Amino acid sequence: MAKILKILIIICCVLNVSTYADTKTLRIPLHSSAVSLDPASAQDISSLLVSRQINCQLIRNQEGVLFFEAAQSVKYLAPFKIQVQIDQSRHFSDGSLITPEDIVASFNYIKNSRSSLRNVFQWIKHIDIVDKKTIVLMLKKPIPQILTVLSAPNYSIFKKSFLEKAYKKQSIWSQPIGCGNYKIADYTKNYIHLLPINHGLPIVFYLNDSNQIKADDMYKYDIVSLQVVGNASKLKNFNTLELFDPSQIYIGLNSTKSPWKKNENRCSFLSNLNVMSIVKEYAGSAQLARHFLPSGILGYDPKKIFMSDIDKKYTNRPIPKMKNFCLAYLVGSVPEQFREKYLTMVRNMYPVIQMFPIAQAKSFGTIFRRRDCDAIIFSFKSNYFDGYEYLDQFISNDINASGFKNLVLISDIKKSQDIIDPEARSNEYQEIINKIAPLCLMRPLITVPNRKIYVRNTLKAPKIGEGSFNEYDLGVVQ
Repeated sequence: MAKILKILIIICCVLNVSTYADTKTLRIPLHSSAVSLDPASAQDISSLLVSRQINCQLIRNQEGVLFFEAAQSVKYLAPFKIQVQIDQSRHFSDGSLITPEDIVASFNYIKNSRSSLRNVFQWIKHIDIVDKKTIVLMLKKPIPQILTVLSAPNYSIFKKSFLEKAYKKQSIWSQPIGCGNYKIADYTKNYIHLLPINHGLPIVFYLNDSNQIKADDMYKYDIVSLQVVGNASKLKNFNTLELFDPSQIYIGLNSTKSPWKKNENRCSFLSNLNVMSIVKEYAGSAQLARHFLPSGILGYDPKKIFMSDIDKKYTNRPIPKMKNFCLAYLVGSVPEQFREKYLTMVRNMYPVIQMFPIAQAKSFGTIFRRRDCDAIIFSFKSNYFDGYEYLDQFISNDINASGFKNLVLISDIKKSQDIIDPEARSNEYQEIINKIAPLCLMRPLITVPNRKIYVRNTLKAPKIGEGSFNEYDLGVVQ
């Protein structure tokens, strides 16, 4: 009897868990083998989506419009002096109020720990604490775009005491003390479980490094932003949304390795790639990349074709001879079903190829160079539609796959951030790109202008698809 009772209890528990998962939990697969919640990292799209739920910022950007989050108000006291009042209704996941000391500590953590996208620290002279809910940003000079840059998901706020520990122990980023609408209940190698603090449905993110799922498995999930392959009839219970969220995939060469130390060897390789063979595989979801930046990004010039002069000179020229070729790829950038196609594109020139996956977006450039690989496939995406986020790779050693360093180029990119007028800044980006093209360090392959989101039709997800998905607040889903 006891044994039968025990079995019944187990069955009830399983049924309860199943019902809970089906009706009371958002189930979302992520394109990632690992999620980084450390804002000092070069976070991929999946990491940003999870971070969005557990973090808050002073300011957010939604559909190009800035709105206050942890800030109650922002006021210019002078062109170079910005006063920020903290919203006293905002709490950390442990229940404590946000203090000015927490905000200063968060900025200092980014400044001390992050190697890329550091332009905001060119502008901030110092941050003064006025009282228990007020800080003042003192700028080196007037920078109108500073609030837009601060709205990017790099400037999350964490508790000061937590950050003091994070400097010494990176592993605690699996349980960050943020001020978003969610906190982490469980973090494993296969999934991340979030619980709402005040409102919203519990969320389970399932880690999937292939960037695709079968249509037959769609019933397991509620919101999907991955590639779906298989029978389209399996999607009848989902609404399909298509949003403008441009990203671009590149191939880069290791200029620290022979034969790629020579400019002419790099140019001949990049000019003889059959890029159209890749474009066809995406079946209309991708376009041939013509410019260094995708359309919609500040600095994009529709009249210019990147490396057009190089192609005229080097197409059909002999490529360097090699017995073995190492092709790396950033796992989060290349969907699994297309990896073989990228391999074939290069194999047409070098029959013997070794593929090397890189999962760590934070330091993929360093890992690539240390592996002594020849070329790498990777992608970039802008958080606030600005060309600087694509050019910053030449400043940051961690994501500079080419290994090329030029102090004049670095200086030009940094100085571009001091240009106030957007049109003038765009023109400067174009001048910088014109200097990069003849170096033949990398080539944009394809542009993916839009992103598909599949939402179960029994859910209410207001405004989903109206902005970047990785900036969507899942706490509003019902």
